[in-house]
Amino acid sequence: MHKLSTSSKFYHRNFSKTVLATVLFLSTYYLLLPALPLYMQTLGTNKFEIGLIMGIFSISSLILRPISGQLVDVYGRKKVMLISILIYLVTPLFYFWGTSIAVLAFIQIFYGFAMGSYTTSSTTYVADIAPAHMVASVVGWFSIAIILAKGIAPAVGTRFYQSAGFMLLVWFSVLIAVIALFITRRIEEPTLAKDPANQSIPYLKVITDKKILLPTLTLFCGLITFGAISVMLPLFAHSRGIINIENFFVLHTLTVVFTRVFTGKLGQKHLSTLVIISMLLLILSLALMSIVNTMGQLLTVAVIYGLGYGAFYPVLSALVVIHTPIHQRGTTLGFFTTAFDLGVSAGTVLGGLSEFVGFRAVYLGTSLIPLAGLLLFILVYLPHLRALGAKSSSV
Repeated sequence: MHKLSTSSKFYHRNFSKTVLATVLFLSTYYLLLPALPLYMQTLGTNKFEIGLIMGIFSISSLILRPISGQLVDVYGRKKVMLISILIYLVTPLFYFWGTSIAVLAFIQIFYGFAMGSYTTSSTTYVADIAPAHMVASVVGWFSIAIILAKGIAPAVGTRFYQSAGFMLLVWFSVLIAVIALFITRRIEEPTLAKDPANQSIPYLKVITDKKILLPTLTLFCGLITFGAISVMLPLFAHSRGIINIENFFVLHTLTVVFTRVFTGKLGQKHLSTLVIISMLLLILSLALMSIVNTMGQLLTVAVIYGLGYGAFYPVLSALVVIHTPIHQRGTTLGFFTTAFDLGVSAGTVLGGLSEFVGFRAVYLGTSLIPLAGLLLFILVYLPHLRALGAKSSSV
C-alpha cells in the first residue's frame, strides 16, 4: 500500500511550483492554437481539412489520456510530467519534414498526448500532496491555472503570430516549454512505497468500479452543458440578435474563478451537497437559456452557470480522489477526465441540432441529461458510498 506523508511546507512549496509549471506548459500549445488554422490556410489547406486536423488534438488527448493515467501510477507523477514536456519539445522538428496534411496531423497527435498526459499527471500530483481536508479547494485552485493558460495564451499567440510569423511563435513556445521543464525538475515528489501486488494495475477493473464509473458518468452529464452553452454561444447570440458576447465569457470566467477560490471551504463532509447544488445550477442554466432574448438575461445566465460550473468539477473530482487508493489515482483521473472531453463534445453536437429544432427545444431537451446525472448521483452513487462506508466500519 502507498504511504504518503508531506509537511505543510513541502505542500505549499511544491504546489506553487506545479501551478507555475502547468500554466507555462499548457500555454505552449494554446499560444499556437489560434495561429495553427491561419498558418494552415496560408499553405492552401481548406477549412474542412483544417477542422479535421485540429480535431485530432482532442481525439488524441481523449484516447491517450487513460494510457497516460496508467503510466502515472506505474512510473510516478513527476516522471510523466517531464516526459510530456520532452515529447512537446521534439514537435518543432516535424515541421521540417514538410507541411502535408499527414505531417500536420501527426504533430497534433503529439500535442494531444503531451497536453493530456501532463494535466493528468500534474492533477494527480497536487491531489497526492494536498491535505485530505483541502482536496476540493486544491483542485479548484489548480484548475484556475488551467483556465488562465487557456484564456491568456491564445491572445498572446495571436498578437505574436501577426508580428513575427508562425515559426518564430513555435520556437517561442519551445522556450516556454524549456522553462516549464526546468521548474518541473525542481518539484519534489514524495516517496510512494508500493505494494508489489499493486505494480500491475488492472485497468478494466479500475474503470468499472462503481465509485469511479458513477462519478465519471455524472461528470459527463454535467459537462454536456459546456458544449451546449459556451461553444454554441456565438450562433445562439446571432439567432437572438445579441452582440458583444465577450461580456458573457468575461463575467462567466470571473464567476468561475471566484467560485473555485472558495471551493472546498465548507469541508469534506459537504462535498456531496455541493455537487447536488452545482448540478441544479447547471440544469437551471440550460432551462434559462431557452428563454434568453436580451444581453441582461444572458449575463444573468453567465453568473448562474459560472457558479454551477465553477463548483461542479473540483468538488466531484475531490470525491473521486478521496475514495480512490493512491496507487490508482493516475489511472482513475486519466479515465475520469475523459468524461470532460466527451461531455463538451456531446454538448456541442446536441447544440448543433438547433439547425433543425431551434435553440429553445435543444436547451430544454438537453437539460434532461444533467438531470439524469443528478438522479444517478443521488439515487445510485451516494447510496453506494454509504454502503462502502458501512462495510468498512463493520470490519
